[in-house]
Amino acid sequence: MNFNNVVLFNIYNYLNINDLFNCSLVNKQFNKLFNNDILWKTLTYNKYKCININNIINNYNISQYKYIYKTIKELSYLNNILASNESIENLINLQTLDLSCKDLTEIPTEIMSLINLKELYIMQNNLQKIPKEIGCLINLQTLALPTNQLTEIPKEIGCLINLKVLFIFENKLQKIPKEIECLVNLQKLSLGNNQLQEIPKEIACLVNLQTLNLYNNQLQEIPKEIACLVNLQTLSLHNNQLQKIPKEIGSLINLQTLNLHNNKLQEIPKEIACLVNLQTLNLHNNQLQKIPKEIGSLINLQILNLRNNQLQEIPKEIGSLINLQYLDLRNNQLQNIPEEIKHLVNLQCELLCDNKLNKIKKN
Repeated sequence: MNFNNVVLFNIYNYLNINDLFNCSLVNKQFNKLFNNDILWKTLTYNKYKCININNIINNYNISQYKYIYKTIKELSYLNNILASNESIENLINLQTLDLSCKDLTEIPTEIMSLINLKELYIMQNNLQKIPKEIGCLINLQTLALPTNQLTEIPKEIGCLINLKVLFIFENKLQKIPKEIECLVNLQKLSLGNNQLQEIPKEIACLVNLQTLNLYNNQLQEIPKEIACLVNLQTLSLHNNQLQKIPKEIGSLINLQTLNLHNNKLQEIPKEIACLVNLQTLNLHNNQLQKIPKEIGSLINLQILNLRNNQLQEIPKEIGSLINLQYLDLRNNQLQNIPEEIKHLVNLQCELLCDNKLNKIKKN
């Protein structure tokens, strides 16, 4: 190192990171020194004397001190945001981070330095954007960002291949990126209370999904690819603009709860008979004129809500629902109730008012 570089080297030791960067733009000599690893090693050890730097090197598998310095700086900044008493070394191993209700308008990019993070909660803030750097958190298993102002999900979400829980409800999302197909380990997906207009066909790849919440959106149809979600147990599509249910819904043989109320449905496909594990079926506040007789195959059904439709009759096969406990038929156009209803020996609540019933037999 020549004399001029030695002088500059000593000057650089007293500058902050922004000034160092600005100096590197002046000429080639300054830029060359700016990228000298000896400089960054000196800066790192001078500024972060109390930190076990070898721990940083081992955990992040980096050797250049320029990036070691940057990593420690990010962790230090994040520590200040958290008002944490934790050491930087402990922050490296952090697995759960909760930044809920902190009036954040953006996700601190420094979070991306938490390479061991498994759970990230940033609920009830004013977030408007998810940074693309979110894809760096490859060990993340739970990402919860509900009740914010988010308008889109970056395609880099597809990098989170270990994600099991994704909650982004109560935002302003208009689209689900097709890269969601990469989240093959996802078990719970909740995107309710947004402005979604369609479900991408790539959702078929989420074969381990158990809960899918898409209520309170602007959906007009359900893609037939939903048939691939064979492990689904809860499907909530209420408060949308659905006019039709695809027959492929019959493939969801493990479904236990199906919420389709407050839509514009006029019919239910007979394939619903295949949902033999269904326990709750909510179809109220639609435009149904008929219930398929195949409904009698739902022998595990406990709750059936059909109020506020345009039903004129109920199929006699309803008598086969021997485990039914709650039946709501209010506000339809029913004139008769099939006598087979007497076979519903476990029925605890039966609501029939606001119909056109001629007579209800005592039995």
